[in-house]
Amino acid sequence: MCPRGYVRLRAGRPARLVFDRREDSSCSEEVVIPGFGIRRFLPSHQRTSVELPAPRAGTYEFTCGMGMLRGSLVVEED
Repeated sequence: MCPRGYVRLRAGRPARLVFDRREDSSCSEEVVIPGFGIRRFLPSHQRTSVELPAPRAGTYEFTCGMGMLRGSLVVEED
């Protein structure tokens, strides 16, 4: 079971995350997922898709560009 702020994924399966940015705060204008080498700009009032390769099992942190907003991707085996 995952606490709030977590997204569950299955190991070995590519995934698409969709970020729906509904405000203009500069803190939320970027998402960073270091474990995948991803840094993506998130335009205000738009949805942005981020494609992930098939991940291995584990926990991968993600943050805003300033590191204030946080969450985790929990990748589990079938």
